[in-house]
Amino acid sequence: MKKTFLLIGILIISIISCSDTQTTYEVEIAADEINWPFEEIDNGKFNVLLRNSSINDIRMLLLYFGQQIILDKDQKDFCPIIESVNSGTVPEEVTIFTQINIINEQNVQNKNDHPNFVSYSLPKGSYVFFADKFDSCNKDSYITFDVKTMDAFD
Repeated sequence: MKKTFLLIGILIISIISCSDTQTTYEVEIAADEINWPFEEIDNGKFNVLLRNSSINDIRMLLLYFGQQIILDKDQKDFCPIIESVNSGTVPEEVTIFTQINIINEQNVQNKNDHPNFVSYSLPKGSYVFFADKFDSCNKDSYITFDVKTMDAFD
């Protein structure tokens, strides 16, 4: 009887622990370009391997605009907000979610323990991802994406 309960307990634990899968994306980043793999995603729980192909390290910021989804993001210019954040003033409707220093790919010593591997659990909402240094802000200086559900927290 004890063996049956033990076997059932192990089976339940393994099902619960193996049921949560995360998608991993590889993102190429240069000083003036970000190749982000999606514009929207259902679940905000995912991993990103950020590959910095520029000569120097790049500091990236992820801005969060709250749980509302911003419609027509393609027509909206986020440069004034980005420039404001870079100058040290964060607008009221924006939260800086993360700041990441992305090491140049040539300086990564251990590819198996990559320092630019990031795991996210993002809430529903709209996001802007950008480098903090650029000559002039334009649509190539940042990317936008939406997380459509709160599934990352279920």
